[in-house]
Amino acid sequence: MQERMVLPELMDDPNLEFSAHRQALQGLARINAWTSSADLIWEAIRSNIAKESKKHFSILDVATGSGDLFPRLQQKATRAGIQLTLAGCDVSEQALQIARQRAETAGVKVDFWKHDLLASPLPDSFDFVCCSQFLHHLESETVPLALQHLAGATERRLILVDLMRSRLNYGLVWFACRALSRSPIVHVDGPRSIRAAWTTKEITEHAQSAGLKEIRLSTHFPCRFRLVWDRPVT
Repeated sequence: MQERMVLPELMDDPNLEFSAHRQALQGLARINAWTSSADLIWEAIRSNIAKESKKHFSILDVATGSGDLFPRLQQKATRAGIQLTLAGCDVSEQALQIARQRAETAGVKVDFWKHDLLASPLPDSFDFVCCSQFLHHLESETVPLALQHLAGATERRLILVDLMRSRLNYGLVWFACRALSRSPIVHVDGPRSIRAAWTTKEITEHAQSAGLKEIRLSTHFPCRFRLVWDRPVT
């Protein structure tokens, strides 16, 4: 699978019924749990704060979807004796409604708001900014701008987790979407996401175009990479 192919994802349809959207986001949450996306993000946070006496940090999750990251991060932080101020944004009002309900059910306090990452910069006051499963939705020419806006919002570290394009990963995602979700939207969108995903070489080039120097890129089973960038100390 050499050529990247971007096909419209059903969940991006603004006319998608709320119940179908909810079912799809629930399926994606199960897949994210299976692939341990929260672990990848928490490990990158923990390694940055390990030698700190400070015990209170702020985190912004961009393109938060159903907000399934927050209960897991809160649980891990509580075990580590860390206090978190949590915030999430997404372009979809439906997704934000579902995320607010999830946070309320889990008893996790999160400040959610609607935001189009490509339309305007983010607030620049967060210790950590994370973004999961979003960059593969973008056209090549818009990725550097997205990375600049993401990097501009963090005072310490940017953490990105996303899919990698390959034939093997296509097969794994095709199977996982059907094994972990009954949503027909997930069954279509999952494999399409792999077709649209970036290789590590491509995402490195995008980071360079965005002016992000000294990124650390690692690959993780199944099907994912993690990019970490630290704001230079001035």
